[in-house]
Amino acid sequence: MKATIPVPLQSGTRILHLRADTLSKCYILWLHHNPDYTLGTYLEMRWDGKIYNVTIRPDASEERFRVY
Repeated sequence: MKATIPVPLQSGTRILHLRADTLSKCYILWLHHNPDYTLGTYLEMRWDGKIYNVTIRPDASEERFRVY
């Protein structure tokens, strides 16, 4: 069994949508999104323990940085 990893979120942050992506082996926690989940910001929590903050913008650019 793996140890629990605390995910630091700013106080008052609402998680709007959670989904498991079995193909990518990660959980996606949407923090801000448009109606069809193609733009916005989410946390990508990989099953290997890595956590990335990902922002997808209208010009199709993507900003990604490792949180943990």
